[in-house]
Amino acid sequence: MNILLLSYGVIEHDGRLKELIDVSNNLGDTKVVACAIDKSINYPYSFCIDSREKRHTIKNYLMFIVHSIKVARKMSSIDILIVDDFTTSLAGSIINKLFRPKILVQDSRELYIDKKMPGFGNVFLYSEKNLYKKADLIICANKQRAQIMQERYGFEERPYVFENIRILEGEFNQTELDAKYKSLLKPGTKIISTGGCSIERGTDRLVMAMKRLPTCTLYIVGKGRPKDYDKIVKLIKENTVKNVYILDRVTLSELRYLIKQCDIGIVEYHKNDLNNLFCASGKVYEYMKEGLPIVTTENIPLVELCEEFKVGIADDNFIGGIEGVIENLQSFNKNVTKYMESISVENNNKGLVDKIRNTFDNKM
Repeated sequence: MNILLLSYGVIEHDGRLKELIDVSNNLGDTKVVACAIDKSINYPYSFCIDSREKRHTIKNYLMFIVHSIKVARKMSSIDILIVDDFTTSLAGSIINKLFRPKILVQDSRELYIDKKMPGFGNVFLYSEKNLYKKADLIICANKQRAQIMQERYGFEERPYVFENIRILEGEFNQTELDAKYKSLLKPGTKIISTGGCSIERGTDRLVMAMKRLPTCTLYIVGKGRPKDYDKIVKLIKENTVKNVYILDRVTLSELRYLIKQCDIGIVEYHKNDLNNLFCASGKVYEYMKEGLPIVTTENIPLVELCEEFKVGIADDNFIGGIEGVIENLQSFNKNVTKYMESISVENNNKGLVDKIRNTFDNKM
């Protein structure tokens, strides 16, 4: 089968996109049109940009559409068109109309159906909603989202749940990174947050929690938006918080190294829209694959995960959750190991492969 996968995500930083590529490759001959910062990245027909920020320009999006059309024209036929996320929906609609793939698979990975988006975002949301009517298979990231989408849009069939189960891969130079981070890796409990600085998600509360946890050290990976980063730096300085370090964004293999050096992983989301309230976090798996229990905000899917499998504690203010995990760290470590033995990236991907193949066979 000939598969065209369209995504306006950045291959190097997008774990769900990488798993979708794996799914597509298991279905047949796959052409991927996606954003890539590294021009040498080894995916056919990737659309190169210089930075993540350049994705947000109309010029680059129009170039993405043109590039997608060129790739589609080179294909003898398109058996399966996979459209990844609402940001790709406009390009997906155009390709679907021009080239008439045998089936259309739409990944609704975000859930911004209750929120006005800034700038061009509302156009994408509108085109995503229209694309639902043409899709042969709609997928989403967890069971809560599937139920909400079915109720909101009146789908006869609930969207197929393709969980954000992913792990960090890639080898790293232990000696080199040990030397690089020697001065930062302090004794005591090491806590990591890989979501950057976000006031809305609660990084300010997390920093202030560290003020009351002097035997712990927090590593925030990624600066986030400049405005939020400046506020967090100011908060640290004004409150003399000495056990928080903010690191630049790193490669995925280096991120894996940093996680492996730590004891607890932080997962933080806000509750101001459905997309975050019913978050579908891939970070939880990245942490737990390396053996780390989690401390999360009290979002419904995260609360359910922590309570059902005892792999961490959900606590909006963080401090009680961190103290609770530290007090029972050995028990949490065992629960994390047991839970991760029960799930599989490969099985998660295979489930979607089978679902897409069955959808194709039934239509044909």
